[in-house]
Amino acid sequence: MLRVVAHDVEDHAKLVALEAQLAGEVPPSVKVGAVEVATHPRIQQIITEFAVEKNGLRLPSKVRIELGRYRVVERRKSLSTKKYKLSRVEQTYTNYQFFNVRTTAEIRAIVDGP
Repeated sequence: MLRVVAHDVEDHAKLVALEAQLAGEVPPSVKVGAVEVATHPRIQQIITEFAVEKNGLRLPSKVRIELGRYRVVERRKSLSTKKYKLSRVEQTYTNYQFFNVRTTAEIRAIVDGP
């Protein structure tokens, strides 16, 4: 199975800034580049799982859209993030049906025979 996690550009920048906070490089509520590092940034992520494969193509089996608010917390003298889920939408794809597509020449060759 292949899993892809995607963010838009602004949310990715918020994650990078959040990681900088965890590393102790940036105090809360400062600007990193053009992005304000909020104390509790809202970040949306789209997670797509590809578990179906047909003819070399990977097809999605599940898509999840999650919106969360993140907070940097200190636990036992180390920093970590706490995620508060604001919303979650999940789509599941099942029962794929596949059809053959042929060219006119292929069909004529089948009809005419050898």
